[in-house]
Amino acid sequence: MARLPIQRPPGPQLVQQETRALTYAPDIRSVVTWPIAELLKAIPELKGLKPAESQDELPGILQKVGENVRAFFENFPNTVSVENVSTARLGWNAGYSESIGQKFQYLALARPLNQSAGLDEYRTTTKGKPVEPGGLAGGYFITKGFVSTPLHFLPSRQADSTFRYLGRQEVNKRQAYVVAFAQRPSVARSVERFSFEEIAVLLLVQGIAWIDSSTYEVLHMRTDLLPHKEEIGPTRVTTEVEFEEVHFKESHQVLWLPREVVVRTDWRGYTYLNKHRYSNFRLFVVGTEEKVKAPHDAPSG
Repeated sequence: MARLPIQRPPGPQLVQQETRALTYAPDIRSVVTWPIAELLKAIPELKGLKPAESQDELPGILQKVGENVRAFFENFPNTVSVENVSTARLGWNAGYSESIGQKFQYLALARPLNQSAGLDEYRTTTKGKPVEPGGLAGGYFITKGFVSTPLHFLPSRQADSTFRYLGRQEVNKRQAYVVAFAQRPSVARSVERFSFEEIAVLLLVQGIAWIDSSTYEVLHMRTDLLPHKEEIGPTRVTTEVEFEEVHFKESHQVLWLPREVVVRTDWRGYTYLNKHRYSNFRLFVVGTEEKVKAPHDAPSG
């Protein structure tokens, strides 16, 4: 069990940027409305999908996966892992013009019950000091926040999205239900913040989740931007999160946590590719012996 003299950081520090919420068309097309043939063509991960004949199973799937997600957030023990991040910027000529690799200690901390749903996720040095990833000044995107990805299936947040049962598929030798979702612009409460230089916009997402058909744990998730009407912000942010079953030496509790994450962002003629790998998961005890300043929010995907 990791013990460090660090105090939970307060909320995100304010950035001197004008944050804008984007506008969306009322008849927006998303993955919950695309024909199966279009989905199979656009999303290679759906290869091998056995399409559903009806939506009869959807309510039961949402109920059971929702119970797991609620238990995950309500009983979440603070965790720490080793994060290796590889970041590349793909230029106009389809060649990697620049790339960097970095290593961090990655913390995921449960929030008090009186705060909003989700987890606080940030990076520190091996001594517990919050740290900003390098490369931001050089024009890179360093993404975070992936432990909280299943938040869309939290029972209290399911009304924020429209869901569609796509069918069944085998994922890593496990049978899985495949469920598409798209946030509803008029009611969605969970948003993603894209912040880079002078740009700060709030984005909504659509996505697909692969859910174990026996345990109703989320095995894999892919999210993409929900199409909007404005010409600001990134034109694409695709996030793929691969979860794994994690056992801890200090506890009998088992969690499904991100093992590998790939984020592709298209912005101003460049494609930014972030690859995150997580290992050496441990439970983390927050101490109060020393106060540290909160890290600035890094751009999140």
